[in-house]
Amino acid sequence: MKLSDFKPCPFCGGPGKIFVKTTSERGLTRGWEFGVWCSKCGVTLPKQTYTLEVQLCANGEISAITDERSLALEDWNRRVGDDRNS
Repeated sequence: MKLSDFKPCPFCGGPGKIFVKTTSERGLTRGWEFGVWCSKCGVTLPKQTYTLEVQLCANGEISAITDERSLALEDWNRRVGDDRNS
């Protein structure tokens, strides 16, 4: 996911960006709770918090435990008239 994947804000046309709300650290696990907002007008998504949590594995690889970045991107890019069952 890149910032260029975010559609412009539906209200002002400004860029959508991720902001970190909290971070966590437990042993080899790191986590972030984040939201998406427009850096021009300040509007945020109704769902305020998404999670990204990764772990350093014994073999040195990094594994995602929880990764809601694509959900945040999908939610930000959804517009009136888009089909989505939820």
